[in-house]
Amino acid sequence: MRHRRQIPRTRTGHSLLELIAASTIAAIVIVSTLNLMRESMELSRDLESRSLVATLGMSMMEQHLGQVSAVFTTGPGEFDGSFQNDGREDIRFVVTRSDSAADGGIPDRLMVVTTTVWEDINGNRAIDRGEPRVEYASKVADLTAWDPGIRN
Repeated sequence: MRHRRQIPRTRTGHSLLELIAASTIAAIVIVSTLNLMRESMELSRDLESRSLVATLGMSMMEQHLGQVSAVFTTGPGEFDGSFQNDGREDIRFVVTRSDSAADGGIPDRLMVVTTTVWEDINGNRAIDRGEPRVEYASKVADLTAWDPGIRN
């Protein structure tokens, strides 16, 4: 009698346990990657918003500095509004002009121009904590009245 020797079979597939383990690892990696992508998109939107607020703030400051230097008048002391014409009703501004000594100016000689621009997230037209904002301040001298012989 001859004994047949059994030849070991080679495995051609994966067990169910291996498939479950691989699927679990893949799911963990995918969820982590999606969380990172979501966070990076939120950060990107926040940076874009802050950049826009800064750009609009500087634009508003330059506009008012140009007006003040052309005609040295305080006019109404405060201007406010939104960038509705630019399609951004949620971004608001306040510009203050003053030549008062209390504000850092010199009456009829040096004017302080302050610009505040913020993203009004909740729409209440007030600057709230957590809303991105930027503030610029500058001074403009009235050189038409300058006389080198006058000393203070």
